[in-house]
Amino acid sequence: MDVIRSRTPELCRVQNLQEALLCPICRDYFKDPVILKCGHNFCRSCIAQRLKSRVVLV
Repeated sequence: MDVIRSRTPELCRVQNLQEALLCPICRDYFKDPVILKCGHNFCRSCIAQRLKSRVVLV
């Protein structure tokens, strides 16, 4: 069995946690994170810039 290709439950949990800590705008780890009323998380500067430019996320 190829260790690199096998996805253990532990590896899946670590990968899911890493993805949960990424800003969906810049795709980097949160910097000064904020949570919107809808429950979405972003870096403060990313969401401020996005709202300023009025670009809609889909």
